[in-house]
Amino acid sequence: MLPIFEQLGLELTDHRPEESADTFVFSEVEDPGVEEMLPLLAEAFSAAWKGVVDRDEFAALVIDAHLNPRQVQLVRAAYQYLRQAGLGASMSYVRGILSSHRDFIRHWVELFEQRFDPAGGTSVANKLATYADAATTRDEFRVLDWYAGFLDAVKRTNLFRTDEMGRPPTTIVLKLDPARLPFPTDPAVRVESFVHHPDVEGLHVRYGAVARGGLRWSDRVEDYRDEVLALAKAQQVKNSLIVPAGAKGAFVVKASLAGLAPDAAAAEVRRCYRLFVRGLLDVTDTVGDEGVSSPTGVVATDDPDPYLVVAADKGTAAFSDLANEESADAAFWLDDAFASGGSTGFDHKQLAVTARGAWVAVRRHFTELGIDPQRDEITVAGIGDMSGDVFGNGMLLSDRLRLVAAFDHRHIFLDPSPDPRTSFAERARLAALPRSSWADYDPALISPGGGVFPRSGRAVPLSAQVRAVLDIDAEVLSADELVQAVLRAPVDLLWNGGIGTYVRASHESDAEVSDRGNDRVRVTADRLRCRVIGEGGNLGLTQAARIEFSLAGGRVNADFIDNVAGVNTSDREVNLKILLRSAEQAGLIDRAQRNRLLEACSGDVVGAVLADSERQTLALSVAEAYGVTVLDRHDQVIRNLEQHGLLRSREHLPEPEEIERRRAAGQGLTRPEIAVVLAHAKNLVHELLLAGDVPDDPGVSNTLAGYFPASLQEMYADQLSAHRLGREIIATRLANDLIDRVGPGFIYRVEDRTGAHTDEAIRSILVVQRLLGLDELWDGLAPFPVAATVPLRQALERALEHNVVWLVRRKSKLGPVDAEVAVFEPAVARLRGAMAARPPMADGSPLEGSLSTLAGLGASTDLLTACGAVARMQDALALAAAAADSGHDVIALEEVYARIGETLGLSWLYATMPITSADPHWVQLAKAALRDEVAALTTTIATDVIAVGGLARWTRENNDALARARAAYAGLAGSTEVDVAMLTVGVQILRDLCHAVGADG
Repeated sequence: MLPIFEQLGLELTDHRPEESADTFVFSEVEDPGVEEMLPLLAEAFSAAWKGVVDRDEFAALVIDAHLNPRQVQLVRAAYQYLRQAGLGASMSYVRGILSSHRDFIRHWVELFEQRFDPAGGTSVANKLATYADAATTRDEFRVLDWYAGFLDAVKRTNLFRTDEMGRPPTTIVLKLDPARLPFPTDPAVRVESFVHHPDVEGLHVRYGAVARGGLRWSDRVEDYRDEVLALAKAQQVKNSLIVPAGAKGAFVVKASLAGLAPDAAAAEVRRCYRLFVRGLLDVTDTVGDEGVSSPTGVVATDDPDPYLVVAADKGTAAFSDLANEESADAAFWLDDAFASGGSTGFDHKQLAVTARGAWVAVRRHFTELGIDPQRDEITVAGIGDMSGDVFGNGMLLSDRLRLVAAFDHRHIFLDPSPDPRTSFAERARLAALPRSSWADYDPALISPGGGVFPRSGRAVPLSAQVRAVLDIDAEVLSADELVQAVLRAPVDLLWNGGIGTYVRASHESDAEVSDRGNDRVRVTADRLRCRVIGEGGNLGLTQAARIEFSLAGGRVNADFIDNVAGVNTSDREVNLKILLRSAEQAGLIDRAQRNRLLEACSGDVVGAVLADSERQTLALSVAEAYGVTVLDRHDQVIRNLEQHGLLRSREHLPEPEEIERRRAAGQGLTRPEIAVVLAHAKNLVHELLLAGDVPDDPGVSNTLAGYFPASLQEMYADQLSAHRLGREIIATRLANDLIDRVGPGFIYRVEDRTGAHTDEAIRSILVVQRLLGLDELWDGLAPFPVAATVPLRQALERALEHNVVWLVRRKSKLGPVDAEVAVFEPAVARLRGAMAARPPMADGSPLEGSLSTLAGLGASTDLLTACGAVARMQDALALAAAAADSGHDVIALEEVYARIGETLGLSWLYATMPITSADPHWVQLAKAALRDEVAALTTTIATDVIAVGGLARWTRENNDALARARAAYAGLAGSTEVDVAMLTVGVQILRDLCHAVGADG
């Protein structure tokens, strides 16, 4: 009781215990408004005693500024957020400043209430800047300025809500627009929601209106905002594969857990989690029959905002049902889709989906190395134990694994020469054993020299066998040193299924990693000796460490690539529940039937999730294999992303000088760098698609249906077509499919070459993809090592690019996809058939070599024939259009087109025009433009040739003009150095020839 008086600023002078009540006497408060203040003091004491406000020295603002305890709690909440944001001033110091500037803080509260109290009030002018100018020191001004800016950033609050008894909530929630905060923030972050309660505090960060991410129980009381922002940024790139943008939340328990029994402590954490979750729901819109509506008592100064989805995270793995209970109690429209998982959702551990997704990434790495981990034995070192979801399930995905070493927070497991099948069976037994640890591993099954050692021990003696498998000389190591030796083991695979950051770059410090718990065991990337890293766990390596490891020849993606299957499954669950909820509301099913449908769909969902991971990791392998040949594209995409808020330094992407160094060295981006570019490009394309009309094109409507299990597509077709997130699902799927197929630089290259809007570029790509049947060909090439397919893939992409660019330039505005396909389909289909009927290539080119290699690897003749045909169709649409315009047969036109080069002596032009990796960006664009003009002029000549009766007659009639052209090309061919100027002359010669022979072009 006495501390409450002290915090209120009352000086106790006498205490008289009496039978009916105690009497307290305080020194006189010198304030002319003391009579007005006495009720506030009584109210403040009562609130503190009941625990509905914090007990701290901010309470002195009751006397100093004549604020009521709820107003003080609001000022206190603002301080706690600003402290997390880096205000850099103690509570005592800030409270002193606010007490000294009572007019400022009273006006601050007045403006807040005027803006957000539904009862309204007299409008008053904002004088905060004037009051802040009264500050006499820089620190005073900074505090007042940050408070003023904070108020400007608030968009919603639950402060004026009441329950059925008319009581205001103890929790205060402040929804913020980060762009309006008075300090620098990540420009990509759209929303920060701050939750303050005497017993719990937390922050939720969102990168978009539709966003999702986990809520974690944080132990970082002093800087959980930094933790949330870092995790949300990682979630944003991970979420590039799914519909919502990235989000993340964390709460800290302020109520003391000391002295509580484990069950009581767990119950208190669950209570605090509920308070945090309910606070977020308190300022979130819902959806009903009348559309979107805000919660009662909430004045929304932002746009409608009904999408809030959360997930389990560190310390909250079993809390999904708690969150969904709060959702149901709040009558939130998403109901139990609010938190994925739980008793009515997909059980990720049982489905092993996160581990299986990470294993897809591992398998792709080994495929590129010519190894099949399902058939070939591989050595493994790991982080985790068999009771864990990702580690345990991952180590059961092949019975050819030789797990030689692993560790978790309790034990170090060493098995220097394991029998793959025997150890697999024992791992399976441990995985099925509740709460198992490495200590439960049967010692009789551990190979000679191995064992299980507690990490709490002082020293571990190492057998000769262990020293050999870890390739170390020391005979005794501390537990921490042994963990480091495991991380540095010379194995095929380092499998991370644990929590923590264990590898940093050699140029980073441990302090930069921000994971003090693992500072003693962390190693540097230059000391790793594994061939492949599988990142089933989050943040196992820093991004700089991944890049360093990759530059040294190691194979690694990124955590947001490898473990994305879990978040993908959760998002599909949410969207399924939204679909089935509409079926429930239509009376087609009840809740029990819905739950059975969800369970029946789990296999289809996991299959689709793993297919997504397959395509994404393949896309990384393709971009990596292209290497320096796509460095310019990647550089241009990075520059474009910078215009949309990306910071190279934050994402560890190479600066322009480093790009040039790599270009000179013949080196492209590393896989971890490509992963970042890929994710950000997907997010940007998704955003641009939503702003356009491609998602509304009937030609992509099957994208929405195809997202859902086949069993539901016909059964709930009406509900599916009206899915609330239908456009978002289509945009997400299109962005992923396109960029996984053609790489992160293709769409931007089309825009760069043509000046087209993203909508038109994508619409053109969709049309040409269908006309050339590229999806089927790319799927056919997917199982093979990427290196063998590179020349063929590049030829297919050239065919795609040239036809797409031609189509974009032909029309300023394309029609619907289906209509555009219908225009060209008959002629293009005939061309494909004619190309397929021609003899296989035998010109010694890389393309021929690729086709031959793939044949040796078992690729079907039909696949290779189809690929070879499409590779020859770089000008298919131009020929189809010319045939339609002229009335000529498209096959005859193509045959003449193919012979023009030999007739005119264009071999020099064809040989010198291809773009090389050494070409600067503008040279590449110039060459591409010249190539397009050569194709157009050649088509014009071919049309003229057929019109006059054939190539022989046309040659005779234009012999003089042809002779001049051939002589000019022969002169150019004698030059030792070729530049764009010479190529321009070469194209002008062809243009002059067209004019001379009277061809219309």
